[in-house]
Amino acid sequence: MLKIHPQHVPCVPFTTSTEETFMIWMKSLILSGKGCTVFDSNGRIVYRVDNYNRKYCDEVYLMDSTGKVLFTIRRKKFRLSKFWEGFRTFSGRVNDEDKNPGFEVRKSCRILRCDSICEVIVRLHGDQPCQHYRIESCPGKSTFKIVDKLGRLITEVKRKQSKSGVSLGEDVLTMVVEPHIDHSLVMGLVVVYSLINGDKGAAPIGGGGGGGGGEGSGKAFSVIDEFNSWRKQPALAEAVAAIRALAAVIRTSEATTMMELEIELKKASDSLKSWDTTSISLTAGCDLFMLYVTRTSALEYEDFNSAKSRLIERAEKFGEISCKARRIIAMLSQDFIFDGCTILVHGFSRVVLEVLKTAAENKKHFRVLCTEGRPDRTGLRFSNELAKLDVPVKLLIDSAVAYTMDEVDMVLFGADGVVESGGIINMMGTFQIALVAHSMNKPVYVAAESYKFARHYPLDQKDMSPARRPIDFGVPIPSKVEVETSARDYTPPQYLTLLFTDLGVLTPSVISDELIQLYL
Repeated sequence: MLKIHPQHVPCVPFTTSTEETFMIWMKSLILSGKGCTVFDSNGRIVYRVDNYNRKYCDEVYLMDSTGKVLFTIRRKKFRLSKFWEGFRTFSGRVNDEDKNPGFEVRKSCRILRCDSICEVIVRLHGDQPCQHYRIESCPGKSTFKIVDKLGRLITEVKRKQSKSGVSLGEDVLTMVVEPHIDHSLVMGLVVVYSLINGDKGAAPIGGGGGGGGGEGSGKAFSVIDEFNSWRKQPALAEAVAAIRALAAVIRTSEATTMMELEIELKKASDSLKSWDTTSISLTAGCDLFMLYVTRTSALEYEDFNSAKSRLIERAEKFGEISCKARRIIAMLSQDFIFDGCTILVHGFSRVVLEVLKTAAENKKHFRVLCTEGRPDRTGLRFSNELAKLDVPVKLLIDSAVAYTMDEVDMVLFGADGVVESGGIINMMGTFQIALVAHSMNKPVYVAAESYKFARHYPLDQKDMSPARRPIDFGVPIPSKVEVETSARDYTPPQYLTLLFTDLGVLTPSVISDELIQLYL
């Protein structure tokens, strides 16, 4: 993770004479932990809740950035009612606390009201009278506020948005505290409110958080709209369109700290990956972009504007590398295409088309056998593109592969994804063609960009995210007849000869090493 505050963190006062704004990230900084992390307006960590691997518990510790305990918060139960008490600590250590609670929070039952109310009693030191607050919210909304007994606003917590109106997700909140209010007390109340919501089925402190990036109509920028805009370019791969869209997220971001920018970028990446959860190349492209862009030690020592410029520079560079990948593969594969050869292809692959187009431009004489590619008949599209290049092409029905394999000098596939084993996931029928070619000693080559290298290790054909595609047989199918609609299969590495990639010509056994280098 990027370093958020490389300098020494000074002591932060709990009360100020001006309005203060904090960012609450409902995630713990502890790996696999449950909790939340609070940043001030300068991007410094000021409060933490780390419950480690417990999703819900009866005792929570609110700490400062150094781990000093400020409040011990406990859930109490009296007969049928539940309430929470917060105990201030004296030395910052567990079990060294005031015997009397500093505050008490109870959930109010208001049958005729749709809003949610929590009554708060704050006990002050000495003979000072108790203060009464209320925590008010509306069901289904991320916004809630704390008011005093006269209805005056003390604190407002709402879902964080950038200046351009892009929401950062339901687990990233903004907390605005009025002047002369104890921030640590307010944060204790916010923690209790989250725990109360967790008790009734919502996400508790650190229990998982909210949804996607929240881009919608009327917003200044939407990563999905940007992605779809790039996808309109027919020569651009889906993963490259996602990479271009993520680069635009950095350029248009109104974040003021590296943590905000990283969270915004992560939310955008998750939104793109959820756009098509079955696309291996889309997921791999987003993951590799995040690693490439943020993996630079220079970010720890530069001011935010310089760091953001560096991220934009790396994002643009990664986009250019991805766009050039297809051309690099086409050049590297030319030594394997010889005059008079016959090449069998399956499905519609842009990188395979680029390989064959380059070979034709180099005045090489070859012919192509192209499978029909049921159920979407991608082979028909591919054969049309080859005909435009004046490349001799013959269209085959899928079941004629074994019949014509003795005419073939090599098989050339594209790939939806290249997995850790060195095998590939590709259009349905790839595996059986590779089996036939292997049994007849025909080389099987794969052309795939490195942004399709995915951290998957399928053990069999069913060990993949299902990708379905409707099939039209041209005649009615009885309801009792089951139809296999899987759109892709897995070809193990032992049936592949070489992979043509922008990283070089690789054997399947080398793929795992390259994946380690890419994702390390």
